[in-house]
Amino acid sequence: GTASNGVITFPDGNSWKKAGGIDGVYFDPNHPKGYRVVKVKKDGKVCVELRNDPAEQAVELVGKMRQSGFLFVDFSPKGGPKYLAASFKGDKLTFTDGNSWTKL
Repeated sequence: GTASNGVITFPDGNSWKKAGGIDGVYFDPNHPKGYRVVKVKKDGKVCVELRNDPAEQAVELVGKMRQSGFLFVDFSPKGGPKYLAASFKGDKLTFTDGNSWTKL
């Protein structure tokens, strides 16, 4: 398929539109072979599935929305901080450690 203006169009004519909001699949420049999937539940719980490399197992992280566009994620299962804050603006999640994930 081809991607343009937030829409993936397949040869059979089927198309998928990019989801709005924070939910979605993200690219992390620190792990270019991996992916991050972010989902926010109605209760404000944040679920992050990440894989740094196709050969690795996916890891599930949890977090919490704090206010519109701001959240905390527990990276301790990956050896990181327990409460890493991030803000969501446009198509980017920007963490207080300087890393940013871009929504695909």
